[in-house]
Amino acid sequence: MLSRMRTWRLVRLTRRQWSVWCQRKRAPVDELTRLTQETKAAWREYQAAHVYFNYAEEPELIDHSIYRLEAAKRRFIYLWNRLRALRKERDCSHMQAPVLSE
Repeated sequence: MLSRMRTWRLVRLTRRQWSVWCQRKRAPVDELTRLTQETKAAWREYQAAHVYFNYAEEPELIDHSIYRLEAAKRRFIYLWNRLRALRKERDCSHMQAPVLSE
């Protein structure tokens, strides 16, 4: 009976609970890789917002599309700057500051 209860619990997991459980089992993702993926997703979101803006006709939808476009743009710029800073940090992390002697 206990095995049936455990099986029942697995069946009743929501998609979010299942994804959280699966993420714990995966190997940790490098921060640079994760940030690159987020930046690409933000760029796709920005492009989708731009398409939405181009097809909006109602005044309320135009306002909403402008808000969505600006939010997507700012998110992309934020992630892009973080990615650039992280890449710069990783590229220069192996170098040491020169020693100045008199």
